[in-house]
Amino acid sequence: ALETLKKGRAAFPADMSLTNKETDYYLATGNQQQALTNIKASIEKDPANPVFYLISGQIYDALANPRDKNTGKDLPKPADFEQLFRNAEASYLKGLEQKQNNKEFHYNLVFNLGALYNNYGGTMANRKPGKITEMAKLQKENEVISQEYYKKAIPYLEQSLSMKPDDTQTMTALRKLYLMTGDEVKGKEMNERIKAAK
Repeated sequence: ALETLKKGRAAFPADMSLTNKETDYYLATGNQQQALTNIKASIEKDPANPVFYLISGQIYDALANPRDKNTGKDLPKPADFEQLFRNAEASYLKGLEQKQNNKEFHYNLVFNLGALYNNYGGTMANRKPGKITEMAKLQKENEVISQEYYKKAIPYLEQSLSMKPDDTQTMTALRKLYLMTGDEVKGKEMNERIKAAK
């Protein structure tokens, strides 16, 4: 199938459907780098398509936050974690700038960006110092950065919850974020909302 798609793309380089099929194949088989190459080419041909930015963001997000295929557990962050995070953020934001005809794609962009910020805040909160003497300083820095990104995550997750008001996963994430950023009132309100949804 892949060889046929490659031949088709060589014969019809402007055919976006062939590029998209090939990208789907790479994503399904875990070849994220090749899928990313295809997505970049798709963006060049159709820069106003929010779907391409959504997929691009998801790929960068997955590269920045790798997980074990069998257990689903987090693996160590790659050396270029910061750049991959920034690329994922830029992709999601660019997708949100485009005209949205599909509510599901818009929801995914909003939710994924909120989740990205939430996860980044968690990563920063748990950073370990290189030297034991740097621990106190790093803990203060970690707290400031993690709070900044937790607060960045909240409006996007609130927006995604407004689009899918029964989503308990988003409610749970927001409850945690409210409490971690000191908004106990909203945290309690979300807790009651979660109870009512069960």
